[in-house]
Amino acid sequence: MINYSDYYVEKVNNFREFYERIKNYGDRIAFVDNEVEITYSEFCDDIDRAIEWLSQDSEYVLINVKNKYLFSVAYFSTILSGNIACLTPCSEEILYCYSKFKFGYILTDSLMKEVLNKGKRNSVKLKSANKIITVLCSSGTTDKPKAIALTETNILSDLIAGMEKYEFAEGGVYVSILPYYHAYGLVCDLLAPLYSSSTICLTYDLYNFFTALKKYNPTALNLTPSIIELIIQRLRQFGKKEDVVGGRLRKILSGGAGTSKNLCESMQKYDINIYGCYGLSECSPCVSVNRDNYYMYGSAGIPLGCNEVDIDYLGRIVVKGSNVMAGYLDVEGNLIEEQNGEYLTNDIGCLVDGFLFVLGRQDDIIVLPSGEKIFPGNIECEINSIEGVQESIVYLQDGVLTALIVCRDDMVKTNVEKTIRGNTFENNKIRRIIFSDQSLLKNNLGKLKRNEYGEKYNI
Repeated sequence: MINYSDYYVEKVNNFREFYERIKNYGDRIAFVDNEVEITYSEFCDDIDRAIEWLSQDSEYVLINVKNKYLFSVAYFSTILSGNIACLTPCSEEILYCYSKFKFGYILTDSLMKEVLNKGKRNSVKLKSANKIITVLCSSGTTDKPKAIALTETNILSDLIAGMEKYEFAEGGVYVSILPYYHAYGLVCDLLAPLYSSSTICLTYDLYNFFTALKKYNPTALNLTPSIIELIIQRLRQFGKKEDVVGGRLRKILSGGAGTSKNLCESMQKYDINIYGCYGLSECSPCVSVNRDNYYMYGSAGIPLGCNEVDIDYLGRIVVKGSNVMAGYLDVEGNLIEEQNGEYLTNDIGCLVDGFLFVLGRQDDIIVLPSGEKIFPGNIECEINSIEGVQESIVYLQDGVLTALIVCRDDMVKTNVEKTIRGNTFENNKIRRIIFSDQSLLKNNLGKLKRNEYGEKYNI
Protein backbone atom coordinates (compact mmCIF):
# COMPACT_ATOMS: atom_id res chain seq x y z
CA MET A 1 0.00 0.00 0.00
CA ILE A 2 1.10 3.55 -0.74
CA ASN A 3 0.09 6.57 1.33
CA TYR A 4 -2.20 9.06 -0.38
CA SER A 5 -3.37 12.65 -0.08
CA ASP A 6 -5.39 13.73 2.94
CA TYR A 7 -9.17 13.70 2.72
CA TYR A 8 -10.57 17.20 2.23
CA VAL A 9 -12.10 18.50 5.46
CA GLU A 10 -13.46 22.04 5.70
CA LYS A 11 -11.76 23.70 8.66
CA VAL A 12 -13.44 25.65 11.44
CA ASN A 13 -11.60 28.05 13.71
CA ASN A 14 -13.80 27.83 16.76
CA PHE A 15 -16.84 26.07 18.17
CA ARG A 16 -19.13 28.90 17.07
CA GLU A 17 -18.29 27.95 13.47
CA PHE A 18 -18.75 24.27 14.36
CA TYR A 19 -22.18 25.09 15.73
CA GLU A 20 -23.15 27.09 12.62
CA ARG A 21 -21.96 24.22 10.44
CA ILE A 22 -24.12 21.57 12.08
CA LYS A 23 -27.07 23.98 12.30
CA ASN A 24 -27.09 24.02 8.49
CA TYR A 25 -27.74 20.27 8.45
CA GLY A 26 -31.33 21.13 9.34
CA ASP A 27 -33.73 18.21 9.23
CA ARG A 28 -31.08 15.49 8.96
CA ILE A 29 -31.19 13.14 11.95
CA ALA A 30 -28.41 13.90 14.44
CA PHE A 31 -29.33 11.50 17.26
CA VAL A 32 -31.56 8.54 17.91
CA ASP A 33 -32.10 8.21 21.67
CA ASN A 34 -34.45 5.51 22.95
CA GLU A 35 -35.97 5.33 19.45
CA VAL A 36 -36.67 9.09 19.44
CA GLU A 37 -35.15 10.83 16.38
CA ILE A 38 -33.66 14.27 16.99
CA THR A 39 -32.75 16.48 14.03
CA TYR A 40 -29.77 18.80 13.83
CA SER A 41 -32.16 21.77 14.00
CA GLU A 42 -33.75 20.42 17.17
CA PHE A 43 -30.33 19.74 18.67
CA CYS A 44 -29.22 23.32 17.99
CA ASP A 45 -32.49 24.69 19.37
CA ASP A 46 -31.84 22.79 22.61
CA ILE A 47 -28.30 24.19 22.72
CA ASP A 48 -29.77 27.70 22.37
CA ARG A 49 -32.18 27.09 25.24
CA ALA A 50 -29.37 25.92 27.49
CA ILE A 51 -27.19 28.91 26.55
CA GLU A 52 -30.07 31.22 27.50
CA TRP A 53 -29.99 29.75 30.99
CA LEU A 54 -26.22 29.56 31.54
CA SER A 55 -24.37 32.71 32.59
CA GLN A 56 -21.24 33.75 30.69
CA ASP A 57 -18.66 34.31 33.41
CA SER A 58 -16.05 31.81 32.18
CA GLU A 59 -16.81 29.57 35.12
CA TYR A 60 -16.09 25.91 35.59
CA VAL A 61 -19.21 23.87 34.87
CA LEU A 62 -19.31 20.23 35.96
CA ILE A 63 -21.18 18.09 33.44
CA ASN A 64 -22.45 15.17 35.50
CA VAL A 65 -25.02 13.94 32.99
CA LYS A 66 -25.75 10.29 32.24
CA ASN A 67 -28.06 10.66 29.22
CA LYS A 68 -25.75 11.07 26.22
CA TYR A 69 -28.03 13.41 24.30
CA LEU A 70 -28.45 15.72 27.30
CA PHE A 71 -24.68 15.47 27.83
CA SER A 72 -24.13 16.65 24.24
CA VAL A 73 -26.43 19.63 24.74
CA ALA A 74 -24.75 20.44 28.05
CA TYR A 75 -21.27 20.25 26.52
CA PHE A 76 -21.96 22.49 23.52
CA SER A 77 -23.97 25.03 25.50
CA THR A 78 -21.31 25.24 28.21
CA ILE A 79 -18.44 26.05 25.90
CA LEU A 80 -20.53 28.19 23.54
CA SER A 81 -21.64 30.34 26.49
CA GLY A 82 -18.05 31.03 27.45
CA ASN A 83 -17.81 28.58 30.31
CA ILE A 84 -15.40 25.68 30.82
CA ALA A 85 -16.81 22.17 30.58
CA CYS A 86 -15.47 19.78 33.23
CA LEU A 87 -16.24 16.19 32.28
CA THR A 88 -16.76 13.39 34.78
CA PRO A 89 -18.31 9.92 34.99
CA CYS A 90 -21.87 10.33 36.23
CA SER A 91 -21.62 9.98 40.00
CA GLU A 92 -22.71 11.61 43.22
CA GLU A 93 -19.05 11.90 44.24
CA ILE A 94 -16.79 14.57 42.73
CA LEU A 95 -13.50 13.13 41.50
CA TYR A 96 -10.34 13.97 43.41
CA CYS A 97 -8.93 16.13 40.62
CA TYR A 98 -11.99 18.43 40.92
CA SER A 99 -12.17 18.35 44.71
CA LYS A 100 -11.60 22.11 45.27
CA PHE A 101 -12.91 23.52 42.00
CA LYS A 102 -15.41 26.35 42.35
CA PHE A 103 -18.14 25.24 39.99
CA GLY A 104 -20.57 27.84 38.69
CA TYR A 105 -22.98 25.03 37.88
CA ILE A 106 -23.20 21.30 38.35
CA LEU A 107 -25.32 20.03 35.46
CA THR A 108 -27.28 16.82 36.04
CA ASP A 109 -29.89 14.96 33.98
CA SER A 110 -32.79 16.44 35.94
CA LEU A 111 -31.39 19.96 35.74
CA MET A 112 -30.80 19.69 31.98
CA LYS A 113 -34.39 18.57 31.44
CA GLU A 114 -35.52 21.59 33.42
CA VAL A 115 -33.19 23.89 31.48
CA LEU A 116 -34.59 22.75 28.13
CA ASN A 117 -38.02 23.96 29.21
CA LYS A 118 -36.64 27.49 29.45
CA GLY A 119 -36.62 30.14 26.74
CA LYS A 120 -34.41 30.62 23.68
CA ARG A 121 -31.88 33.28 22.68
CA ASN A 122 -30.84 34.40 19.21
CA SER A 123 -27.10 34.81 19.70
CA VAL A 124 -24.31 32.94 21.42
CA LYS A 125 -21.03 34.01 22.88
CA LEU A 126 -17.83 32.05 22.51
CA LYS A 127 -14.49 32.55 24.22
CA SER A 128 -11.59 33.48 21.97
CA ALA A 129 -9.58 30.65 20.41
CA ASN A 130 -6.81 28.89 22.30
CA LYS A 131 -8.48 29.34 25.68
CA ILE A 132 -9.26 26.39 27.92
CA ILE A 133 -12.75 25.11 27.13
CA THR A 134 -12.70 21.50 28.36
CA VAL A 135 -11.25 19.77 31.41
CA LEU A 136 -11.26 16.02 31.86
CA CYS A 137 -9.61 13.58 34.23
CA SER A 138 -6.73 11.27 33.45
CA SER A 139 -7.35 7.57 33.97
CA GLY A 140 -5.31 7.44 37.16
CA THR A 141 -3.87 4.00 36.35
CA THR A 142 -0.49 4.78 37.93
CA ASP A 143 -1.23 7.80 40.15
CA LYS A 144 -4.11 9.96 41.34
CA PRO A 145 -6.21 11.27 38.42
CA LYS A 146 -5.09 14.64 37.05
CA ALA A 147 -7.26 17.38 35.58
CA ILE A 148 -6.29 17.84 31.92
CA ALA A 149 -6.92 21.27 30.40
CA LEU A 150 -7.71 21.31 26.68
CA THR A 151 -8.08 24.43 24.59
CA GLU A 152 -10.34 25.09 21.65
CA THR A 153 -7.34 24.85 19.34
CA ASN A 154 -6.28 21.53 20.91
CA ILE A 155 -9.62 19.83 20.26
CA LEU A 156 -10.43 21.30 16.86
CA SER A 157 -6.94 20.79 15.41
CA ASP A 158 -7.02 17.15 16.51
CA LEU A 159 -10.55 16.64 15.18
CA ILE A 160 -9.77 18.06 11.73
CA ALA A 161 -6.37 16.36 11.44
CA GLY A 162 -7.91 13.02 12.41
CA MET A 163 -10.64 13.33 9.80
CA GLU A 164 -8.06 14.23 7.16
CA LYS A 165 -6.32 10.87 7.68
CA TYR A 166 -9.29 8.63 8.53
CA GLU A 167 -12.55 9.08 6.66
CA PHE A 168 -15.71 9.98 8.53
CA ALA A 169 -18.01 9.72 5.53
CA GLU A 170 -20.83 12.23 5.16
CA GLY A 171 -24.18 10.93 6.34
CA GLY A 172 -22.85 7.87 8.13
CA VAL A 173 -24.69 5.91 10.82
CA TYR A 174 -22.95 5.15 14.13
CA VAL A 175 -24.06 3.14 17.14
CA SER A 176 -22.43 4.84 20.11
CA ILE A 177 -21.36 2.96 23.25
CA LEU A 178 -18.27 4.96 24.28
CA PRO A 179 -18.63 7.43 27.19
CA TYR A 180 -18.46 11.08 26.16
CA TYR A 181 -16.62 12.10 29.32
CA HIS A 182 -13.60 10.26 27.88
CA ALA A 183 -11.58 12.13 25.22
CA TYR A 184 -11.78 9.27 22.71
CA GLY A 185 -15.56 9.10 22.98
CA LEU A 186 -15.95 12.89 22.93
CA VAL A 187 -13.88 13.55 19.80
CA CYS A 188 -14.25 10.36 17.75
CA ASP A 189 -17.73 9.17 18.71
CA LEU A 190 -19.49 12.54 19.13
CA LEU A 191 -17.74 15.48 17.46
CA ALA A 192 -16.49 13.73 14.31
CA PRO A 193 -19.85 12.09 13.45
CA LEU A 194 -21.65 15.40 14.05
CA TYR A 195 -19.13 17.26 11.91
CA SER A 196 -19.78 14.85 9.04
CA SER A 197 -23.60 15.15 9.30
CA SER A 198 -23.94 11.58 10.52
CA THR A 199 -26.58 9.97 12.71
CA ILE A 200 -25.55 8.81 16.20
CA CYS A 201 -27.67 6.03 17.70
CA LEU A 202 -27.13 6.18 21.45
CA THR A 203 -26.74 3.13 23.68
CA TYR A 204 -25.88 2.82 27.35
CA ASP A 205 -24.99 -0.82 27.94
CA LEU A 206 -23.75 -3.81 25.99
CA TYR A 207 -27.12 -5.53 25.75
CA ASN A 208 -28.74 -2.51 24.10
CA PHE A 209 -25.61 -1.94 22.03
CA PHE A 210 -25.87 -5.34 20.36
CA THR A 211 -29.61 -4.90 19.86
CA ALA A 212 -28.98 -1.50 18.24
CA LEU A 213 -26.34 -2.90 15.88
CA LYS A 214 -28.93 -5.11 14.19
CA LYS A 215 -31.65 -2.49 14.33
CA TYR A 216 -29.78 0.56 13.02
CA ASN A 217 -27.36 -1.18 10.63
CA PRO A 218 -24.32 1.13 11.19
CA THR A 219 -21.88 2.12 8.46
CA ALA A 220 -18.95 2.53 10.88
CA LEU A 221 -18.15 2.17 14.58
CA ASN A 222 -15.71 3.64 17.11
CA LEU A 223 -14.89 1.10 19.81
CA THR A 224 -12.32 -0.26 22.24
CA PRO A 225 -10.58 -3.61 21.58
CA SER A 226 -12.49 -5.28 24.42
CA ILE A 227 -15.85 -4.50 22.79
CA ILE A 228 -14.53 -5.58 19.38
CA GLU A 229 -13.59 -8.93 20.94
CA LEU A 230 -17.19 -9.37 22.09
CA ILE A 231 -18.42 -8.66 18.56
CA ILE A 232 -16.04 -11.29 17.17
CA GLN A 233 -17.34 -13.82 19.71
CA ARG A 234 -20.89 -13.16 18.51
CA LEU A 235 -19.86 -13.38 14.87
CA ARG A 236 -18.32 -16.78 15.56
CA GLN A 237 -21.47 -17.83 17.38
CA PHE A 238 -24.00 -16.69 14.77
CA GLY A 239 -21.79 -17.04 11.68
CA LYS A 240 -23.64 -14.47 9.60
CA LYS A 241 -22.51 -10.85 9.83
CA GLU A 242 -25.99 -9.46 9.18
CA ASP A 243 -27.29 -11.21 12.31
CA VAL A 244 -24.81 -9.38 14.52
CA VAL A 245 -23.84 -5.98 13.07
CA GLY A 246 -26.14 -5.51 10.08
CA GLY A 247 -25.07 -5.55 6.45
CA ARG A 248 -23.38 -2.16 6.01
CA LEU A 249 -20.53 -2.23 8.51
CA ARG A 250 -17.12 -2.16 6.81
CA LYS A 251 -14.85 -0.38 9.29
CA ILE A 252 -14.18 0.03 13.00
CA LEU A 253 -11.86 2.59 14.59
CA SER A 254 -10.20 0.95 17.59
CA GLY A 255 -8.77 3.06 20.42
CA GLY A 256 -8.42 3.31 24.17
CA ALA A 257 -6.00 0.36 24.25
CA GLY A 258 -3.63 -1.53 21.95
CA THR A 259 -5.15 -3.22 18.90
CA SER A 260 -3.45 -6.50 18.09
CA LYS A 261 -2.76 -7.93 14.64
CA ASN A 262 -4.72 -11.06 15.62
CA LEU A 263 -7.79 -8.97 16.42
CA CYS A 264 -7.64 -7.23 13.03
CA GLU A 265 -7.20 -10.49 11.14
CA SER A 266 -10.07 -12.15 13.04
CA MET A 267 -12.46 -9.37 12.04
CA GLN A 268 -11.27 -9.15 8.45
CA LYS A 269 -12.70 -12.64 7.87
CA TYR A 270 -16.11 -10.96 8.07
CA ASP A 271 -15.18 -8.23 5.56
CA ILE A 272 -14.73 -5.64 8.31
CA ASN A 273 -11.47 -3.73 8.73
CA ILE A 274 -10.24 -2.63 12.13
CA TYR A 275 -8.11 0.51 12.17
CA GLY A 276 -5.99 0.87 15.30
CA CYS A 277 -5.11 4.33 16.55
CA TYR A 278 -3.08 5.77 19.40
CA GLY A 279 -3.85 8.67 21.63
CA LEU A 280 -3.95 10.16 25.09
CA SER A 281 -6.33 12.58 26.74
CA GLU A 282 -3.37 14.95 27.03
CA CYS A 283 -3.24 15.05 23.20
CA SER A 284 -6.94 15.72 22.60
CA PRO A 285 -6.73 12.64 22.16
CA CYS A 286 -5.59 11.18 18.84
CA VAL A 287 -1.87 11.13 17.89
CA SER A 288 -1.79 8.57 15.08
CA VAL A 289 -4.23 6.46 13.08
CA ASN A 290 -4.28 3.77 10.42
CA ARG A 291 -5.82 5.05 7.20
CA ASP A 292 -8.67 3.48 5.23
CA ASN A 293 -6.34 2.39 2.43
CA TYR A 294 -2.94 2.68 4.11
CA TYR A 295 -2.61 0.63 7.25
CA MET A 296 -0.43 -1.90 9.02
CA TYR A 297 -2.08 -4.39 11.36
CA GLY A 298 -0.63 -4.31 14.86
CA SER A 299 0.48 -0.70 14.48
CA ALA A 300 -1.12 2.49 15.76
CA GLY A 301 -0.98 4.06 12.30
CA ILE A 302 0.77 7.16 11.05
CA PRO A 303 1.01 10.48 12.92
CA LEU A 304 -1.70 13.08 12.34
CA GLY A 305 -0.83 16.29 10.54
CA CYS A 306 -1.34 18.36 13.69
CA ASN A 307 1.54 16.71 15.55
CA GLU A 308 4.99 15.19 15.23
CA VAL A 309 5.98 11.94 16.94
CA ASP A 310 9.50 11.26 18.15
CA ILE A 311 11.08 8.49 20.22
CA ASP A 312 13.50 9.63 22.93
CA TYR A 313 16.69 7.88 24.06
CA LEU A 314 14.74 5.67 26.51
CA GLY A 315 12.26 4.60 23.83
CA ARG A 316 9.46 6.83 25.12
CA ILE A 317 6.98 8.42 22.71
CA VAL A 318 7.18 12.22 22.52
CA VAL A 319 4.35 14.22 20.92
CA LYS A 320 4.76 17.79 19.66
CA GLY A 321 1.87 19.72 18.17
CA SER A 322 -1.20 21.92 18.41
CA ASN A 323 -3.21 19.08 19.97
CA VAL A 324 -1.01 18.88 23.08
CA MET A 325 -2.92 20.09 26.14
CA ALA A 326 -2.37 23.46 27.80
CA GLY A 327 -1.32 21.59 30.93
CA TYR A 328 -2.62 20.04 34.13
CA LEU A 329 -4.76 21.86 36.68
CA ASP A 330 -4.34 21.56 40.43
CA VAL A 331 -7.27 20.59 42.66
CA GLU A 332 -8.33 24.26 42.84
CA GLY A 333 -8.39 24.70 39.07
CA ASN A 334 -5.13 26.60 38.62
CA LEU A 335 -2.96 25.77 35.60
CA ILE A 336 0.27 23.96 36.48
CA GLU A 337 2.79 21.91 34.51
CA GLU A 338 2.23 23.83 31.28
CA GLN A 339 3.21 21.78 28.24
CA ASN A 340 4.01 24.41 25.57
CA GLY A 341 3.06 22.07 22.76
CA GLU A 342 5.21 19.09 23.77
CA TYR A 343 4.25 16.06 25.80
CA LEU A 344 6.48 13.23 26.98
CA THR A 345 4.27 10.16 27.27
CA ASN A 346 4.76 7.18 29.53
CA ASP A 347 4.53 4.82 26.56
CA ILE A 348 7.37 2.92 24.93
CA GLY A 349 7.24 2.79 21.14
CA CYS A 350 9.04 2.71 17.83
CA LEU A 351 8.51 3.92 14.27
CA VAL A 352 8.67 1.42 11.40
CA ASP A 353 8.27 2.77 7.85
CA GLY A 354 6.40 5.74 9.28
CA PHE A 355 3.98 3.60 11.31
CA LEU A 356 3.95 3.95 15.09
CA PHE A 357 4.09 0.79 17.18
CA VAL A 358 3.24 1.13 20.88
CA LEU A 359 5.03 -1.58 22.86
CA GLY A 360 3.56 -0.83 26.27
CA ARG A 361 3.58 1.58 29.19
CA GLN A 362 6.88 2.20 30.92
CA ASP A 363 5.20 1.76 34.33
CA ASP A 364 3.68 -1.57 33.27
CA ILE A 365 6.94 -3.27 32.27
CA ILE A 366 7.48 -6.50 34.19
CA VAL A 367 11.06 -7.54 34.93
CA LEU A 368 11.40 -11.30 35.27
CA PRO A 369 13.86 -12.77 37.79
CA SER A 370 16.13 -13.46 34.80
CA GLY A 371 16.21 -9.71 34.05
CA GLU A 372 14.11 -10.02 30.89
CA LYS A 373 11.58 -7.22 30.41
CA ILE A 374 7.99 -8.09 29.48
CA PHE A 375 5.19 -5.84 28.20
CA PRO A 376 2.05 -7.46 29.64
CA GLY A 377 -0.30 -5.66 27.25
CA ASN A 378 1.12 -7.50 24.25
CA ILE A 379 0.54 -10.88 25.90
CA GLU A 380 -2.97 -9.92 26.98
CA CYS A 381 -3.89 -8.95 23.42
CA GLU A 382 -2.84 -12.40 22.24
CA ILE A 383 -4.72 -14.17 25.04
CA ASN A 384 -7.86 -12.07 24.46
CA SER A 385 -7.89 -13.07 20.80
CA ILE A 386 -8.45 -16.73 21.77
CA GLU A 387 -12.07 -17.70 21.17
CA GLY A 388 -14.11 -17.66 24.37
CA VAL A 389 -11.77 -15.43 26.43
CA GLN A 390 -13.54 -12.37 27.81
CA GLU A 391 -10.54 -10.55 29.29
CA SER A 392 -7.19 -11.20 30.91
CA ILE A 393 -4.36 -9.65 32.87
CA VAL A 394 -0.73 -10.72 33.08
CA TYR A 395 1.36 -10.04 36.19
CA LEU A 396 4.26 -11.36 38.22
CA GLN A 397 3.45 -13.38 41.34
CA ASP A 398 6.10 -15.09 43.48
CA GLY A 399 8.54 -14.55 40.62
CA VAL A 400 6.27 -16.43 38.18
CA LEU A 401 4.67 -14.81 35.13
CA THR A 402 0.95 -15.39 35.68
CA ALA A 403 -2.12 -14.96 33.48
CA LEU A 404 -5.51 -14.39 35.13
CA ILE A 405 -8.11 -15.16 32.48
CA VAL A 406 -11.84 -14.54 32.61
CA CYS A 407 -13.94 -17.18 30.84
CA ARG A 408 -16.84 -19.30 32.05
CA ASP A 409 -16.82 -22.35 29.81
CA ASP A 410 -14.80 -25.42 30.83
CA MET A 411 -14.21 -26.45 27.23
CA VAL A 412 -12.93 -22.96 26.45
CA LYS A 413 -10.60 -23.14 29.44
CA THR A 414 -9.11 -26.39 28.14
CA ASN A 415 -8.55 -24.84 24.71
CA VAL A 416 -7.06 -21.66 26.19
CA GLU A 417 -4.57 -23.61 28.32
CA LYS A 418 -3.61 -25.80 25.36
CA THR A 419 -3.10 -22.74 23.15
CA ILE A 420 -0.94 -20.89 25.66
CA ARG A 421 1.18 -23.98 26.33
CA GLY A 422 1.54 -24.65 22.58
CA ASN A 423 4.37 -23.65 20.27
CA THR A 424 2.19 -21.31 18.20
CA PHE A 425 1.61 -18.93 21.12
CA GLU A 426 4.13 -16.13 20.56
CA ASN A 427 4.33 -15.02 24.18
CA ASN A 428 4.92 -18.46 25.70
CA LYS A 429 6.60 -17.23 28.87
CA ILE A 430 3.40 -17.72 30.89
CA ARG A 431 4.13 -20.25 33.64
CA ARG A 432 0.91 -20.07 35.65
CA ILE A 433 -2.68 -19.83 34.37
CA ILE A 434 -5.58 -18.92 36.66
CA PHE A 435 -9.19 -18.88 35.48
CA SER A 436 -11.91 -16.71 36.96
CA ASP A 437 -15.58 -16.03 36.28
CA GLN A 438 -15.34 -12.56 37.89
CA SER A 439 -14.67 -9.42 35.88
CA LEU A 440 -11.25 -7.84 36.34
CA LEU A 441 -10.87 -4.73 38.48
CA LYS A 442 -11.03 -1.51 36.47
CA ASN A 443 -11.08 2.22 37.14
CA ASN A 444 -13.96 4.49 36.14
CA LEU A 445 -12.60 4.79 32.59
CA GLY A 446 -12.59 1.03 32.12
CA LYS A 447 -8.83 0.53 32.35
CA LEU A 448 -7.30 -2.34 34.30
CA LYS A 449 -6.19 -1.60 37.86
CA ARG A 450 -2.82 -3.27 37.42
CA ASN A 451 -1.58 -2.19 40.82
CA GLU A 452 -4.20 -4.49 42.38
CA TYR A 453 -2.55 -7.59 40.90
CA GLY A 454 0.76 -9.29 41.57
CA GLU A 455 4.12 -7.81 42.47
CA LYS A 456 5.46 -4.44 41.39
CA TYR A 457 8.61 -5.02 39.36
CA ASN A 458 8.65 -1.76 37.45
CA ILE A 459 11.84 -0.22 36.13
